[in-house]
Amino acid sequence: MLYLEDYLEMIEQLPMDLRDRFTEMREMDLQVQNAMDQLEQRVNEFFTNAKKNKPEWREEQMEIIKKDYYKALEDADEKVQLANQIYDLVSNLVSTST
Repeated sequence: MLYLEDYLEMIEQLPMDLRDRFTEMREMDLQVQNAMDQLEQRVNEFFTNAKKNKPEWREEQMEIIKKDYYKALEDADEKVQLANQIYDLVSNLVSTST
């Protein structure tokens, strides 16, 4: 909880639109990290159970895992786009303040 308090205190002095984007970035970061953690667990379970199950099950599970990895990749790409927007905002703020 201390990390969250430090984060909120740190962004408190930023302009509202920039603060909103940083908050959105943090939320997206948590979302992607949670998705990757869940996928890692599912992949481990898949390999643990793969020999016990039929090929159809393995193929079905692989497709589900692959689909979820692509979703996590899309979310990560969205995060990069947001980071570029934040960069542009900061760049504009710096250029207008000088």
